[in-house]
Amino acid sequence: MKTLALAAFTGALLMAGTAAQAQDDLSAIKAAGVLKIGTEGTYAPYYFHDKSGKLQGFDVDIGRAVAEKLGVKAEFVEGRWDGLIAGVDAKRYDAAINQVGITQERRAKFDFSKPYIDSKAVLVVRSDNDTIRPQRP
Repeated sequence: MKTLALAAFTGALLMAGTAAQAQDDLSAIKAAGVLKIGTEGTYAPYYFHDKSGKLQGFDVDIGRAVAEKLGVKAEFVEGRWDGLIAGVDAKRYDAAINQVGITQERRAKFDFSKPYIDSKAVLVVRSDNDTIRPQRP
């Protein structure tokens, strides 16, 4: 299996399919001194550019913390969301930290760590709205 991300000890990333592959990937990252992290950079509050153009956000902070824990520098590589997993597969970067959902199809190719965030889409309406009603299980 390919490594979609590294350092599962943070709960933020994915681990390689075998311990040997994970160790090879980790050794290469440490030797390079850089953890290349794929992101789209346009999904606030997880990734966004501040007024000065600097990449900021929750996932940026996680990426930096993971790199620091590994003893390397975080380098963010921006691209389209639909190319993030393919970018890891093609080794354009070492990790993708960008709200990647876990699906059966992705699990068939990549090993995931525990998710570090749980988000859901919801619809909020005024309590006096008679048209839209919640469905209760």
